[in-house]
Amino acid sequence: MWRICFVVTALQAVPAHADSLTERVAAAFSHEDPKLQPTIKSDDEIHLTTRMGPVTVFLDRVRAECQRRPENCEVSIKGLVSSTTTIAASSEAAEFNAENVYPVVRPASSLQAMQATVSGDVKRLFISRPYISGAVLLYAIDSPRALRFVNSSDLEHSGLTLDALDKIAVSHVPRLGPLKFEQMREMPGLWAGIAHDGYGTSRLFDPKLWEALEAQAGGPVAVALPTRDWLLAARLDDAQAIARLRTIAARIVAGEPTAVTAALVRRDGESWIEVPP
Repeated sequence: MWRICFVVTALQAVPAHADSLTERVAAAFSHEDPKLQPTIKSDDEIHLTTRMGPVTVFLDRVRAECQRRPENCEVSIKGLVSSTTTIAASSEAAEFNAENVYPVVRPASSLQAMQATVSGDVKRLFISRPYISGAVLLYAIDSPRALRFVNSSDLEHSGLTLDALDKIAVSHVPRLGPLKFEQMREMPGLWAGIAHDGYGTSRLFDPKLWEALEAQAGGPVAVALPTRDWLLAARLDDAQAIARLRTIAARIVAGEPTAVTAALVRRDGESWIEVPP
């Protein structure tokens, strides 16, 4: 399953120094249909122009497949290009299916940029909730080939309230499967869990993740979410480890084109709150 993120964003050519895989995928899109005008935004992000509007394609899945089976990399790329162009030309991406909604945390700046592109159209505004400093909660609609974020029109047509949508989305998180956390090398007191599906931050809404991580760490933890797939943790009572966690999270965010936030969160009963500096 490849993720295609259907969001409206400003398409600007940037002097990105992309790696060879990203360039190969961009070239494949150009060969498939020059009108797609692929624009490389980062090593794992390509923007396309379709009749449905701007489309963002993330390459994390095809990259993982190419790393696992290099001899089949070209087939994986062709599959991504084919599925993307097919879905972009159909109405599937525009459909709202509450059974495939997941909560995701994204930078507040990304939401602001997305909202600015809908030209004040209230029905197209993306649904969100505050999360922690510099980050917001959005609701992703996943399908075998496409992903986009819930907007006001989706709620209107489905009859869902925001609270109902949130409850449904959170209930789906266990489907994603648990993350495996391991101690980070040469970094005492730090654990890392890395997803490969773009839904790493979704796992934060699963109480079982916190229970398993706290049992592994030996006590309550603070978690950093510097990217959409990376979760890093340290025990709350280990001041040195927490300081290292903040430093590492900040460094990742500074160098990551798809960063989320350098802030830390901890569990507070049934909710999550920011850990102050």
